[in-house]
Amino acid sequence: MTNQALGLTLFTLLLSLPAKSADLTISVESIRNQQGALLLALFDNPKAYDSLDEHSAVASLALRPMAGGNTVTLRDLPPGEYVITALHDENRNEQLDTNKRGFPVEGYGYSRNAGALKTPKFSEAVFSLTPGNATQSIKLIYIK
Repeated sequence: MTNQALGLTLFTLLLSLPAKSADLTISVESIRNQQGALLLALFDNPKAYDSLDEHSAVASLALRPMAGGNTVTLRDLPPGEYVITALHDENRNEQLDTNKRGFPVEGYGYSRNAGALKTPKFSEAVFSLTPGNATQSIKLIYIK
């Protein structure tokens, strides 16, 4: 076999290898009660994140909140840049409720624990997901 044929064969084999994927474990901490639902969304671009539209998310989940915290693993994700949003939707109306002054009355959080008192920009909450296993921990914020 010539060097050119060997090189072509190796190149073809490399192209046929499956792309490496990632498993992402998300831990949500400091859930104050078991009422309502814990809503999680995973976004991979700023435009989808800015819209906060679950249909634009790479993944979205509704979980039963566990007092103290929940953990979930998303499997076989493509490596890339992501932001996670978390909402403890205590009254199950699928939105972050606010008081008369505009402050949230339900728990919320973001990847990298960004945005304590304001919605963070995509660049402030983004993290890199590489092939293999990764974990993001989010501590929910309750203002009242």
